[in-house]
Amino acid sequence: EGKIAASGQVTSTTSPAFVCVWEIETCAELFRIGMTQPPAIERMVAALAFTPDSTHLVTVGADDRHSLKVWDLTDEKTPVFEGQAQNGKPPAVWGVHCAPAHVASAFGANAFLVTAGDNHICFWTVMRPKEKGQPYDVESKKGTWKNTPPAKATYAVAFIPHDDMVLTAGEQGYVYMWRDFECQGRFEACSRCPCRALWSDEAGLWTAGDDGMIKQWERNKGKYIL
Repeated sequence: EGKIAASGQVTSTTSPAFVCVWEIETCAELFRIGMTQPPAIERMVAALAFTPDSTHLVTVGADDRHSLKVWDLTDEKTPVFEGQAQNGKPPAVWGVHCAPAHVASAFGANAFLVTAGDNHICFWTVMRPKEKGQPYDVESKKGTWKNTPPAKATYAVAFIPHDDMVLTAGEQGYVYMWRDFECQGRFEACSRCPCRALWSDEAGLWTAGDDGMIKQWERNKGKYIL
């Protein structure tokens, strides 16, 4: 809704890793998430994102499980869900992205998430309980590359207006097109360098890479044209 923002902290000698939630208009700190012992978030906040309605926050920690946690912002002390994003040396998951409501609805969910990182792309559906205090139903599914050579690292994620297709960008300069958890193909956005950023809106797709180039792409019959 554009009224609040969040920032992730690292563990210090005096404090565990936590999230600060801020009021944008006044720059005032509203509250903190994860200020518990033992620490709710280990080492540091590797990634975080609000759900589109700003009622929940999703965090990924830098523990060896890259724990993904969903927080109800009415209770900043206890996550309503905790799951493993990826097992291994951190940070291997460095992005979590919440899709617009129309994408979540296409999957019959209240929220739809994408986590991205080193050899990692995973899709999450979140169903909230009908009654407060009941468990959340969260399922995760790793992306399947099918006939497309996999990206070793995923740096950016974007969602298309009025469509449930998901776009990701990797270290080889390609943009990958996903539908129903499967990669449908790719196209080259950056020549011989990583594609670091994606933005999709009614005007088309915007990409930016290590070559210093920002490009706008037009979507035509399922294909992107520069």
